[in-house]
Amino acid sequence: MTNFVSLRVLLFVILSFIYVVFKPEPSWFAIFLKTLPVIYLCALVVDTILGSKLKFVSQYDASVLAGLVLSGFGDAALVNAADDKRFFILGLLLFALAHASYIYAFGLKPFNIKLFTLFAILGCGIHSLLHSGMARNGLASLGGLYNILIMTMGWRALARQTPPGNQTARTWSAVGAILFVISDFVLGLNKFRAPIPYAQTIIMVNYYAGQLGIALSVFGRAN
Repeated sequence: MTNFVSLRVLLFVILSFIYVVFKPEPSWFAIFLKTLPVIYLCALVVDTILGSKLKFVSQYDASVLAGLVLSGFGDAALVNAADDKRFFILGLLLFALAHASYIYAFGLKPFNIKLFTLFAILGCGIHSLLHSGMARNGLASLGGLYNILIMTMGWRALARQTPPGNQTARTWSAVGAILFVISDFVLGLNKFRAPIPYAQTIIMVNYYAGQLGIALSVFGRAN
């Protein structure tokens, strides 16, 4: 990784650190601080696309950018989720669309039946663990759909490691996807199962790191 990219990553870490440490109460300022790291990643991806040697925007780059934009809106919605269930539902829907965008970016080949089976079992286990809590909140169906999408996203990110190509980009996307899955798993446990100490910090650190990994996969492809 070049020094220039390292500097960009450092700036992202600083922006993320500010929100994670200060954890402002729900407000427009909180929305700004929470979404700022993802907005920065969007700018990084756009700059990478514009500066690449390709004469067109690839499906991968456009889909990752769409996923980041949708995630940013999802972040904004979730700031007020504790006070209004409708914001949680809106955030869940926006992140579901973000995962669909990432799935489209990662593609469906190669299939990799072993990883498919692993993530299917993992997804069923997580859904069983969280189902009663989601049902009490009227979110069993939506939560189940979201679970399918994020498990599929994780599966596709790892499955695409096998074919030849730019392995750096694929590695970044795989690491990012797994961290995203961990973040949402902790969020689900904390919200629908039992309170977890330092849950918000764990969730946001893994989430920001996950989005960084996926965004850096665009840089890896361009170089």
